[in-house]
Order: sequence, then structure tokens, then C-alpha cells
Amino acid sequence: NNVVMIGYSNKAHDGFLGNSVLGEWCNIGAGTNNSNLKNTYVEVKLWDYETKHFRRTGLQFCGLIMGDHAKLGISTMINTGTVIGVGPNIFGSDFPRNFVPSFSWGGASGFTEHKMNQFVSTAEAVMKRRNKTFDDVDRRIIEHVFADPEREMIMCNPKVIPMMTFWITLGVTCGNVENTYFRKLYLPLYIRWIPKVITAYSSTKTWAC
Repeated sequence: NNVVMIGYSNKAHDGFLGNSVLGEWCNIGAGTNNSNLKNTYVEVKLWDYETKHFRRTGLQFCGLIMGDHAKLGISTMINTGTVIGVGPNIFGSDFPRNFVPSFSWGGASGFTEHKMNQFVSTAEAVMKRRNKTFDDVDRRIIEHVFADPEREMIMCNPKVIPMMTFWITLGVTCGNVENTYFRKLYLPLYIRWIPKVITAYSSTKTWAC
């Protein structure tokens, strides 16, 4: 319903797709749906790459904006006004957030980076199926996007989540506990080590789990 699909993109199975724009070589799995209208009927906001914030669109109906070579697995749920970059592989039955950076790999539980060799292998197979070739021009374009220093980085490395849960819990405990000895012992440890934990376990620049 009111969808623009650019060359060789697919939505061949059950599931709703409305008020959306899909780039080239996108694929949306069976049972995947997007929302194009908020329950509250309010104006939809979209991710703005220039300001790196969500901005008003003036639209009541706005679904999915999807970059080239993006893939959605089966039964994935896409919220109103979602922006998906170039080359991500998104899967899982829950809602990922409303902005998925280029070359993300994962879903609602967290993302890692979609490695270039993985991306190229998939792109070659997808294009070969349509008797097309992922040639040097295609590769240079994709590598340029991948290497762009302004590219939004992966949102959340799932390896971080269990460790961060522990340290956040410890921080809350230290802040609330009445035992002065406990606070003196563990609060400095918390302050000292949590940056090191983030550095050691995360390969990301943007935290938005």
C-alpha cells in the first residue's frame, strides 16, 4: 500500500508493507510487517542523518525507509517511521529500534557489524540469481559507504548486555545501600572499572540498545 520499490527488491510473502520506500536489492521475509500509523495518530518522526536525531516529518502515515541491499528475516516487526541503512541483515520476531545503521547484523536484542566479506558474499549470490553481477563499481560504492568515517556505528553489541547489567546493578546498589563501609569499598571500584568494561566489551561508538 503506497510503496516505492526500486529495482530487484522483494516483498513476495504475507505481511503488510505500507507508506514505505525500499532501495535496490532489498528482501523482506515471510510474515514481516511494518506499521505506517501510530496508535495515537500523532505525527511520525524519522531519523535525520545530518543532525543525528529524530525529526518531525509532518506526516501521519509513514512506514519504512530502507537502504540498498537491506534484508529483513521472517516475522520481523518494523515500527512506524523506521529508517534502515545500507546492507544490514535484520532478524528476530521483536521490534528493532526505529533507526538501524548501515551494515548492522542482528535484531531487537542487539546488533553487531555486518562484515564486508559477509555482505559481498550475500550480494553476489542475490544478484547472480537475477543474472546480474556484483561488479567492481558496485564494490567500490559499497566500500565507500562502509568506510565513511561519518557512518553511524553499530547500536549495541549483545556481548555487552550481561556485563553492563551486572555493573549497572552494582552501581544502583552502591548508590542506595546505607552501609557506609560497603559504599566506600564498591563505589570507587564501580567508577574506576565501568569505562574499562565498556571499552573491552564494546566495538561500538553509539549506544542505543
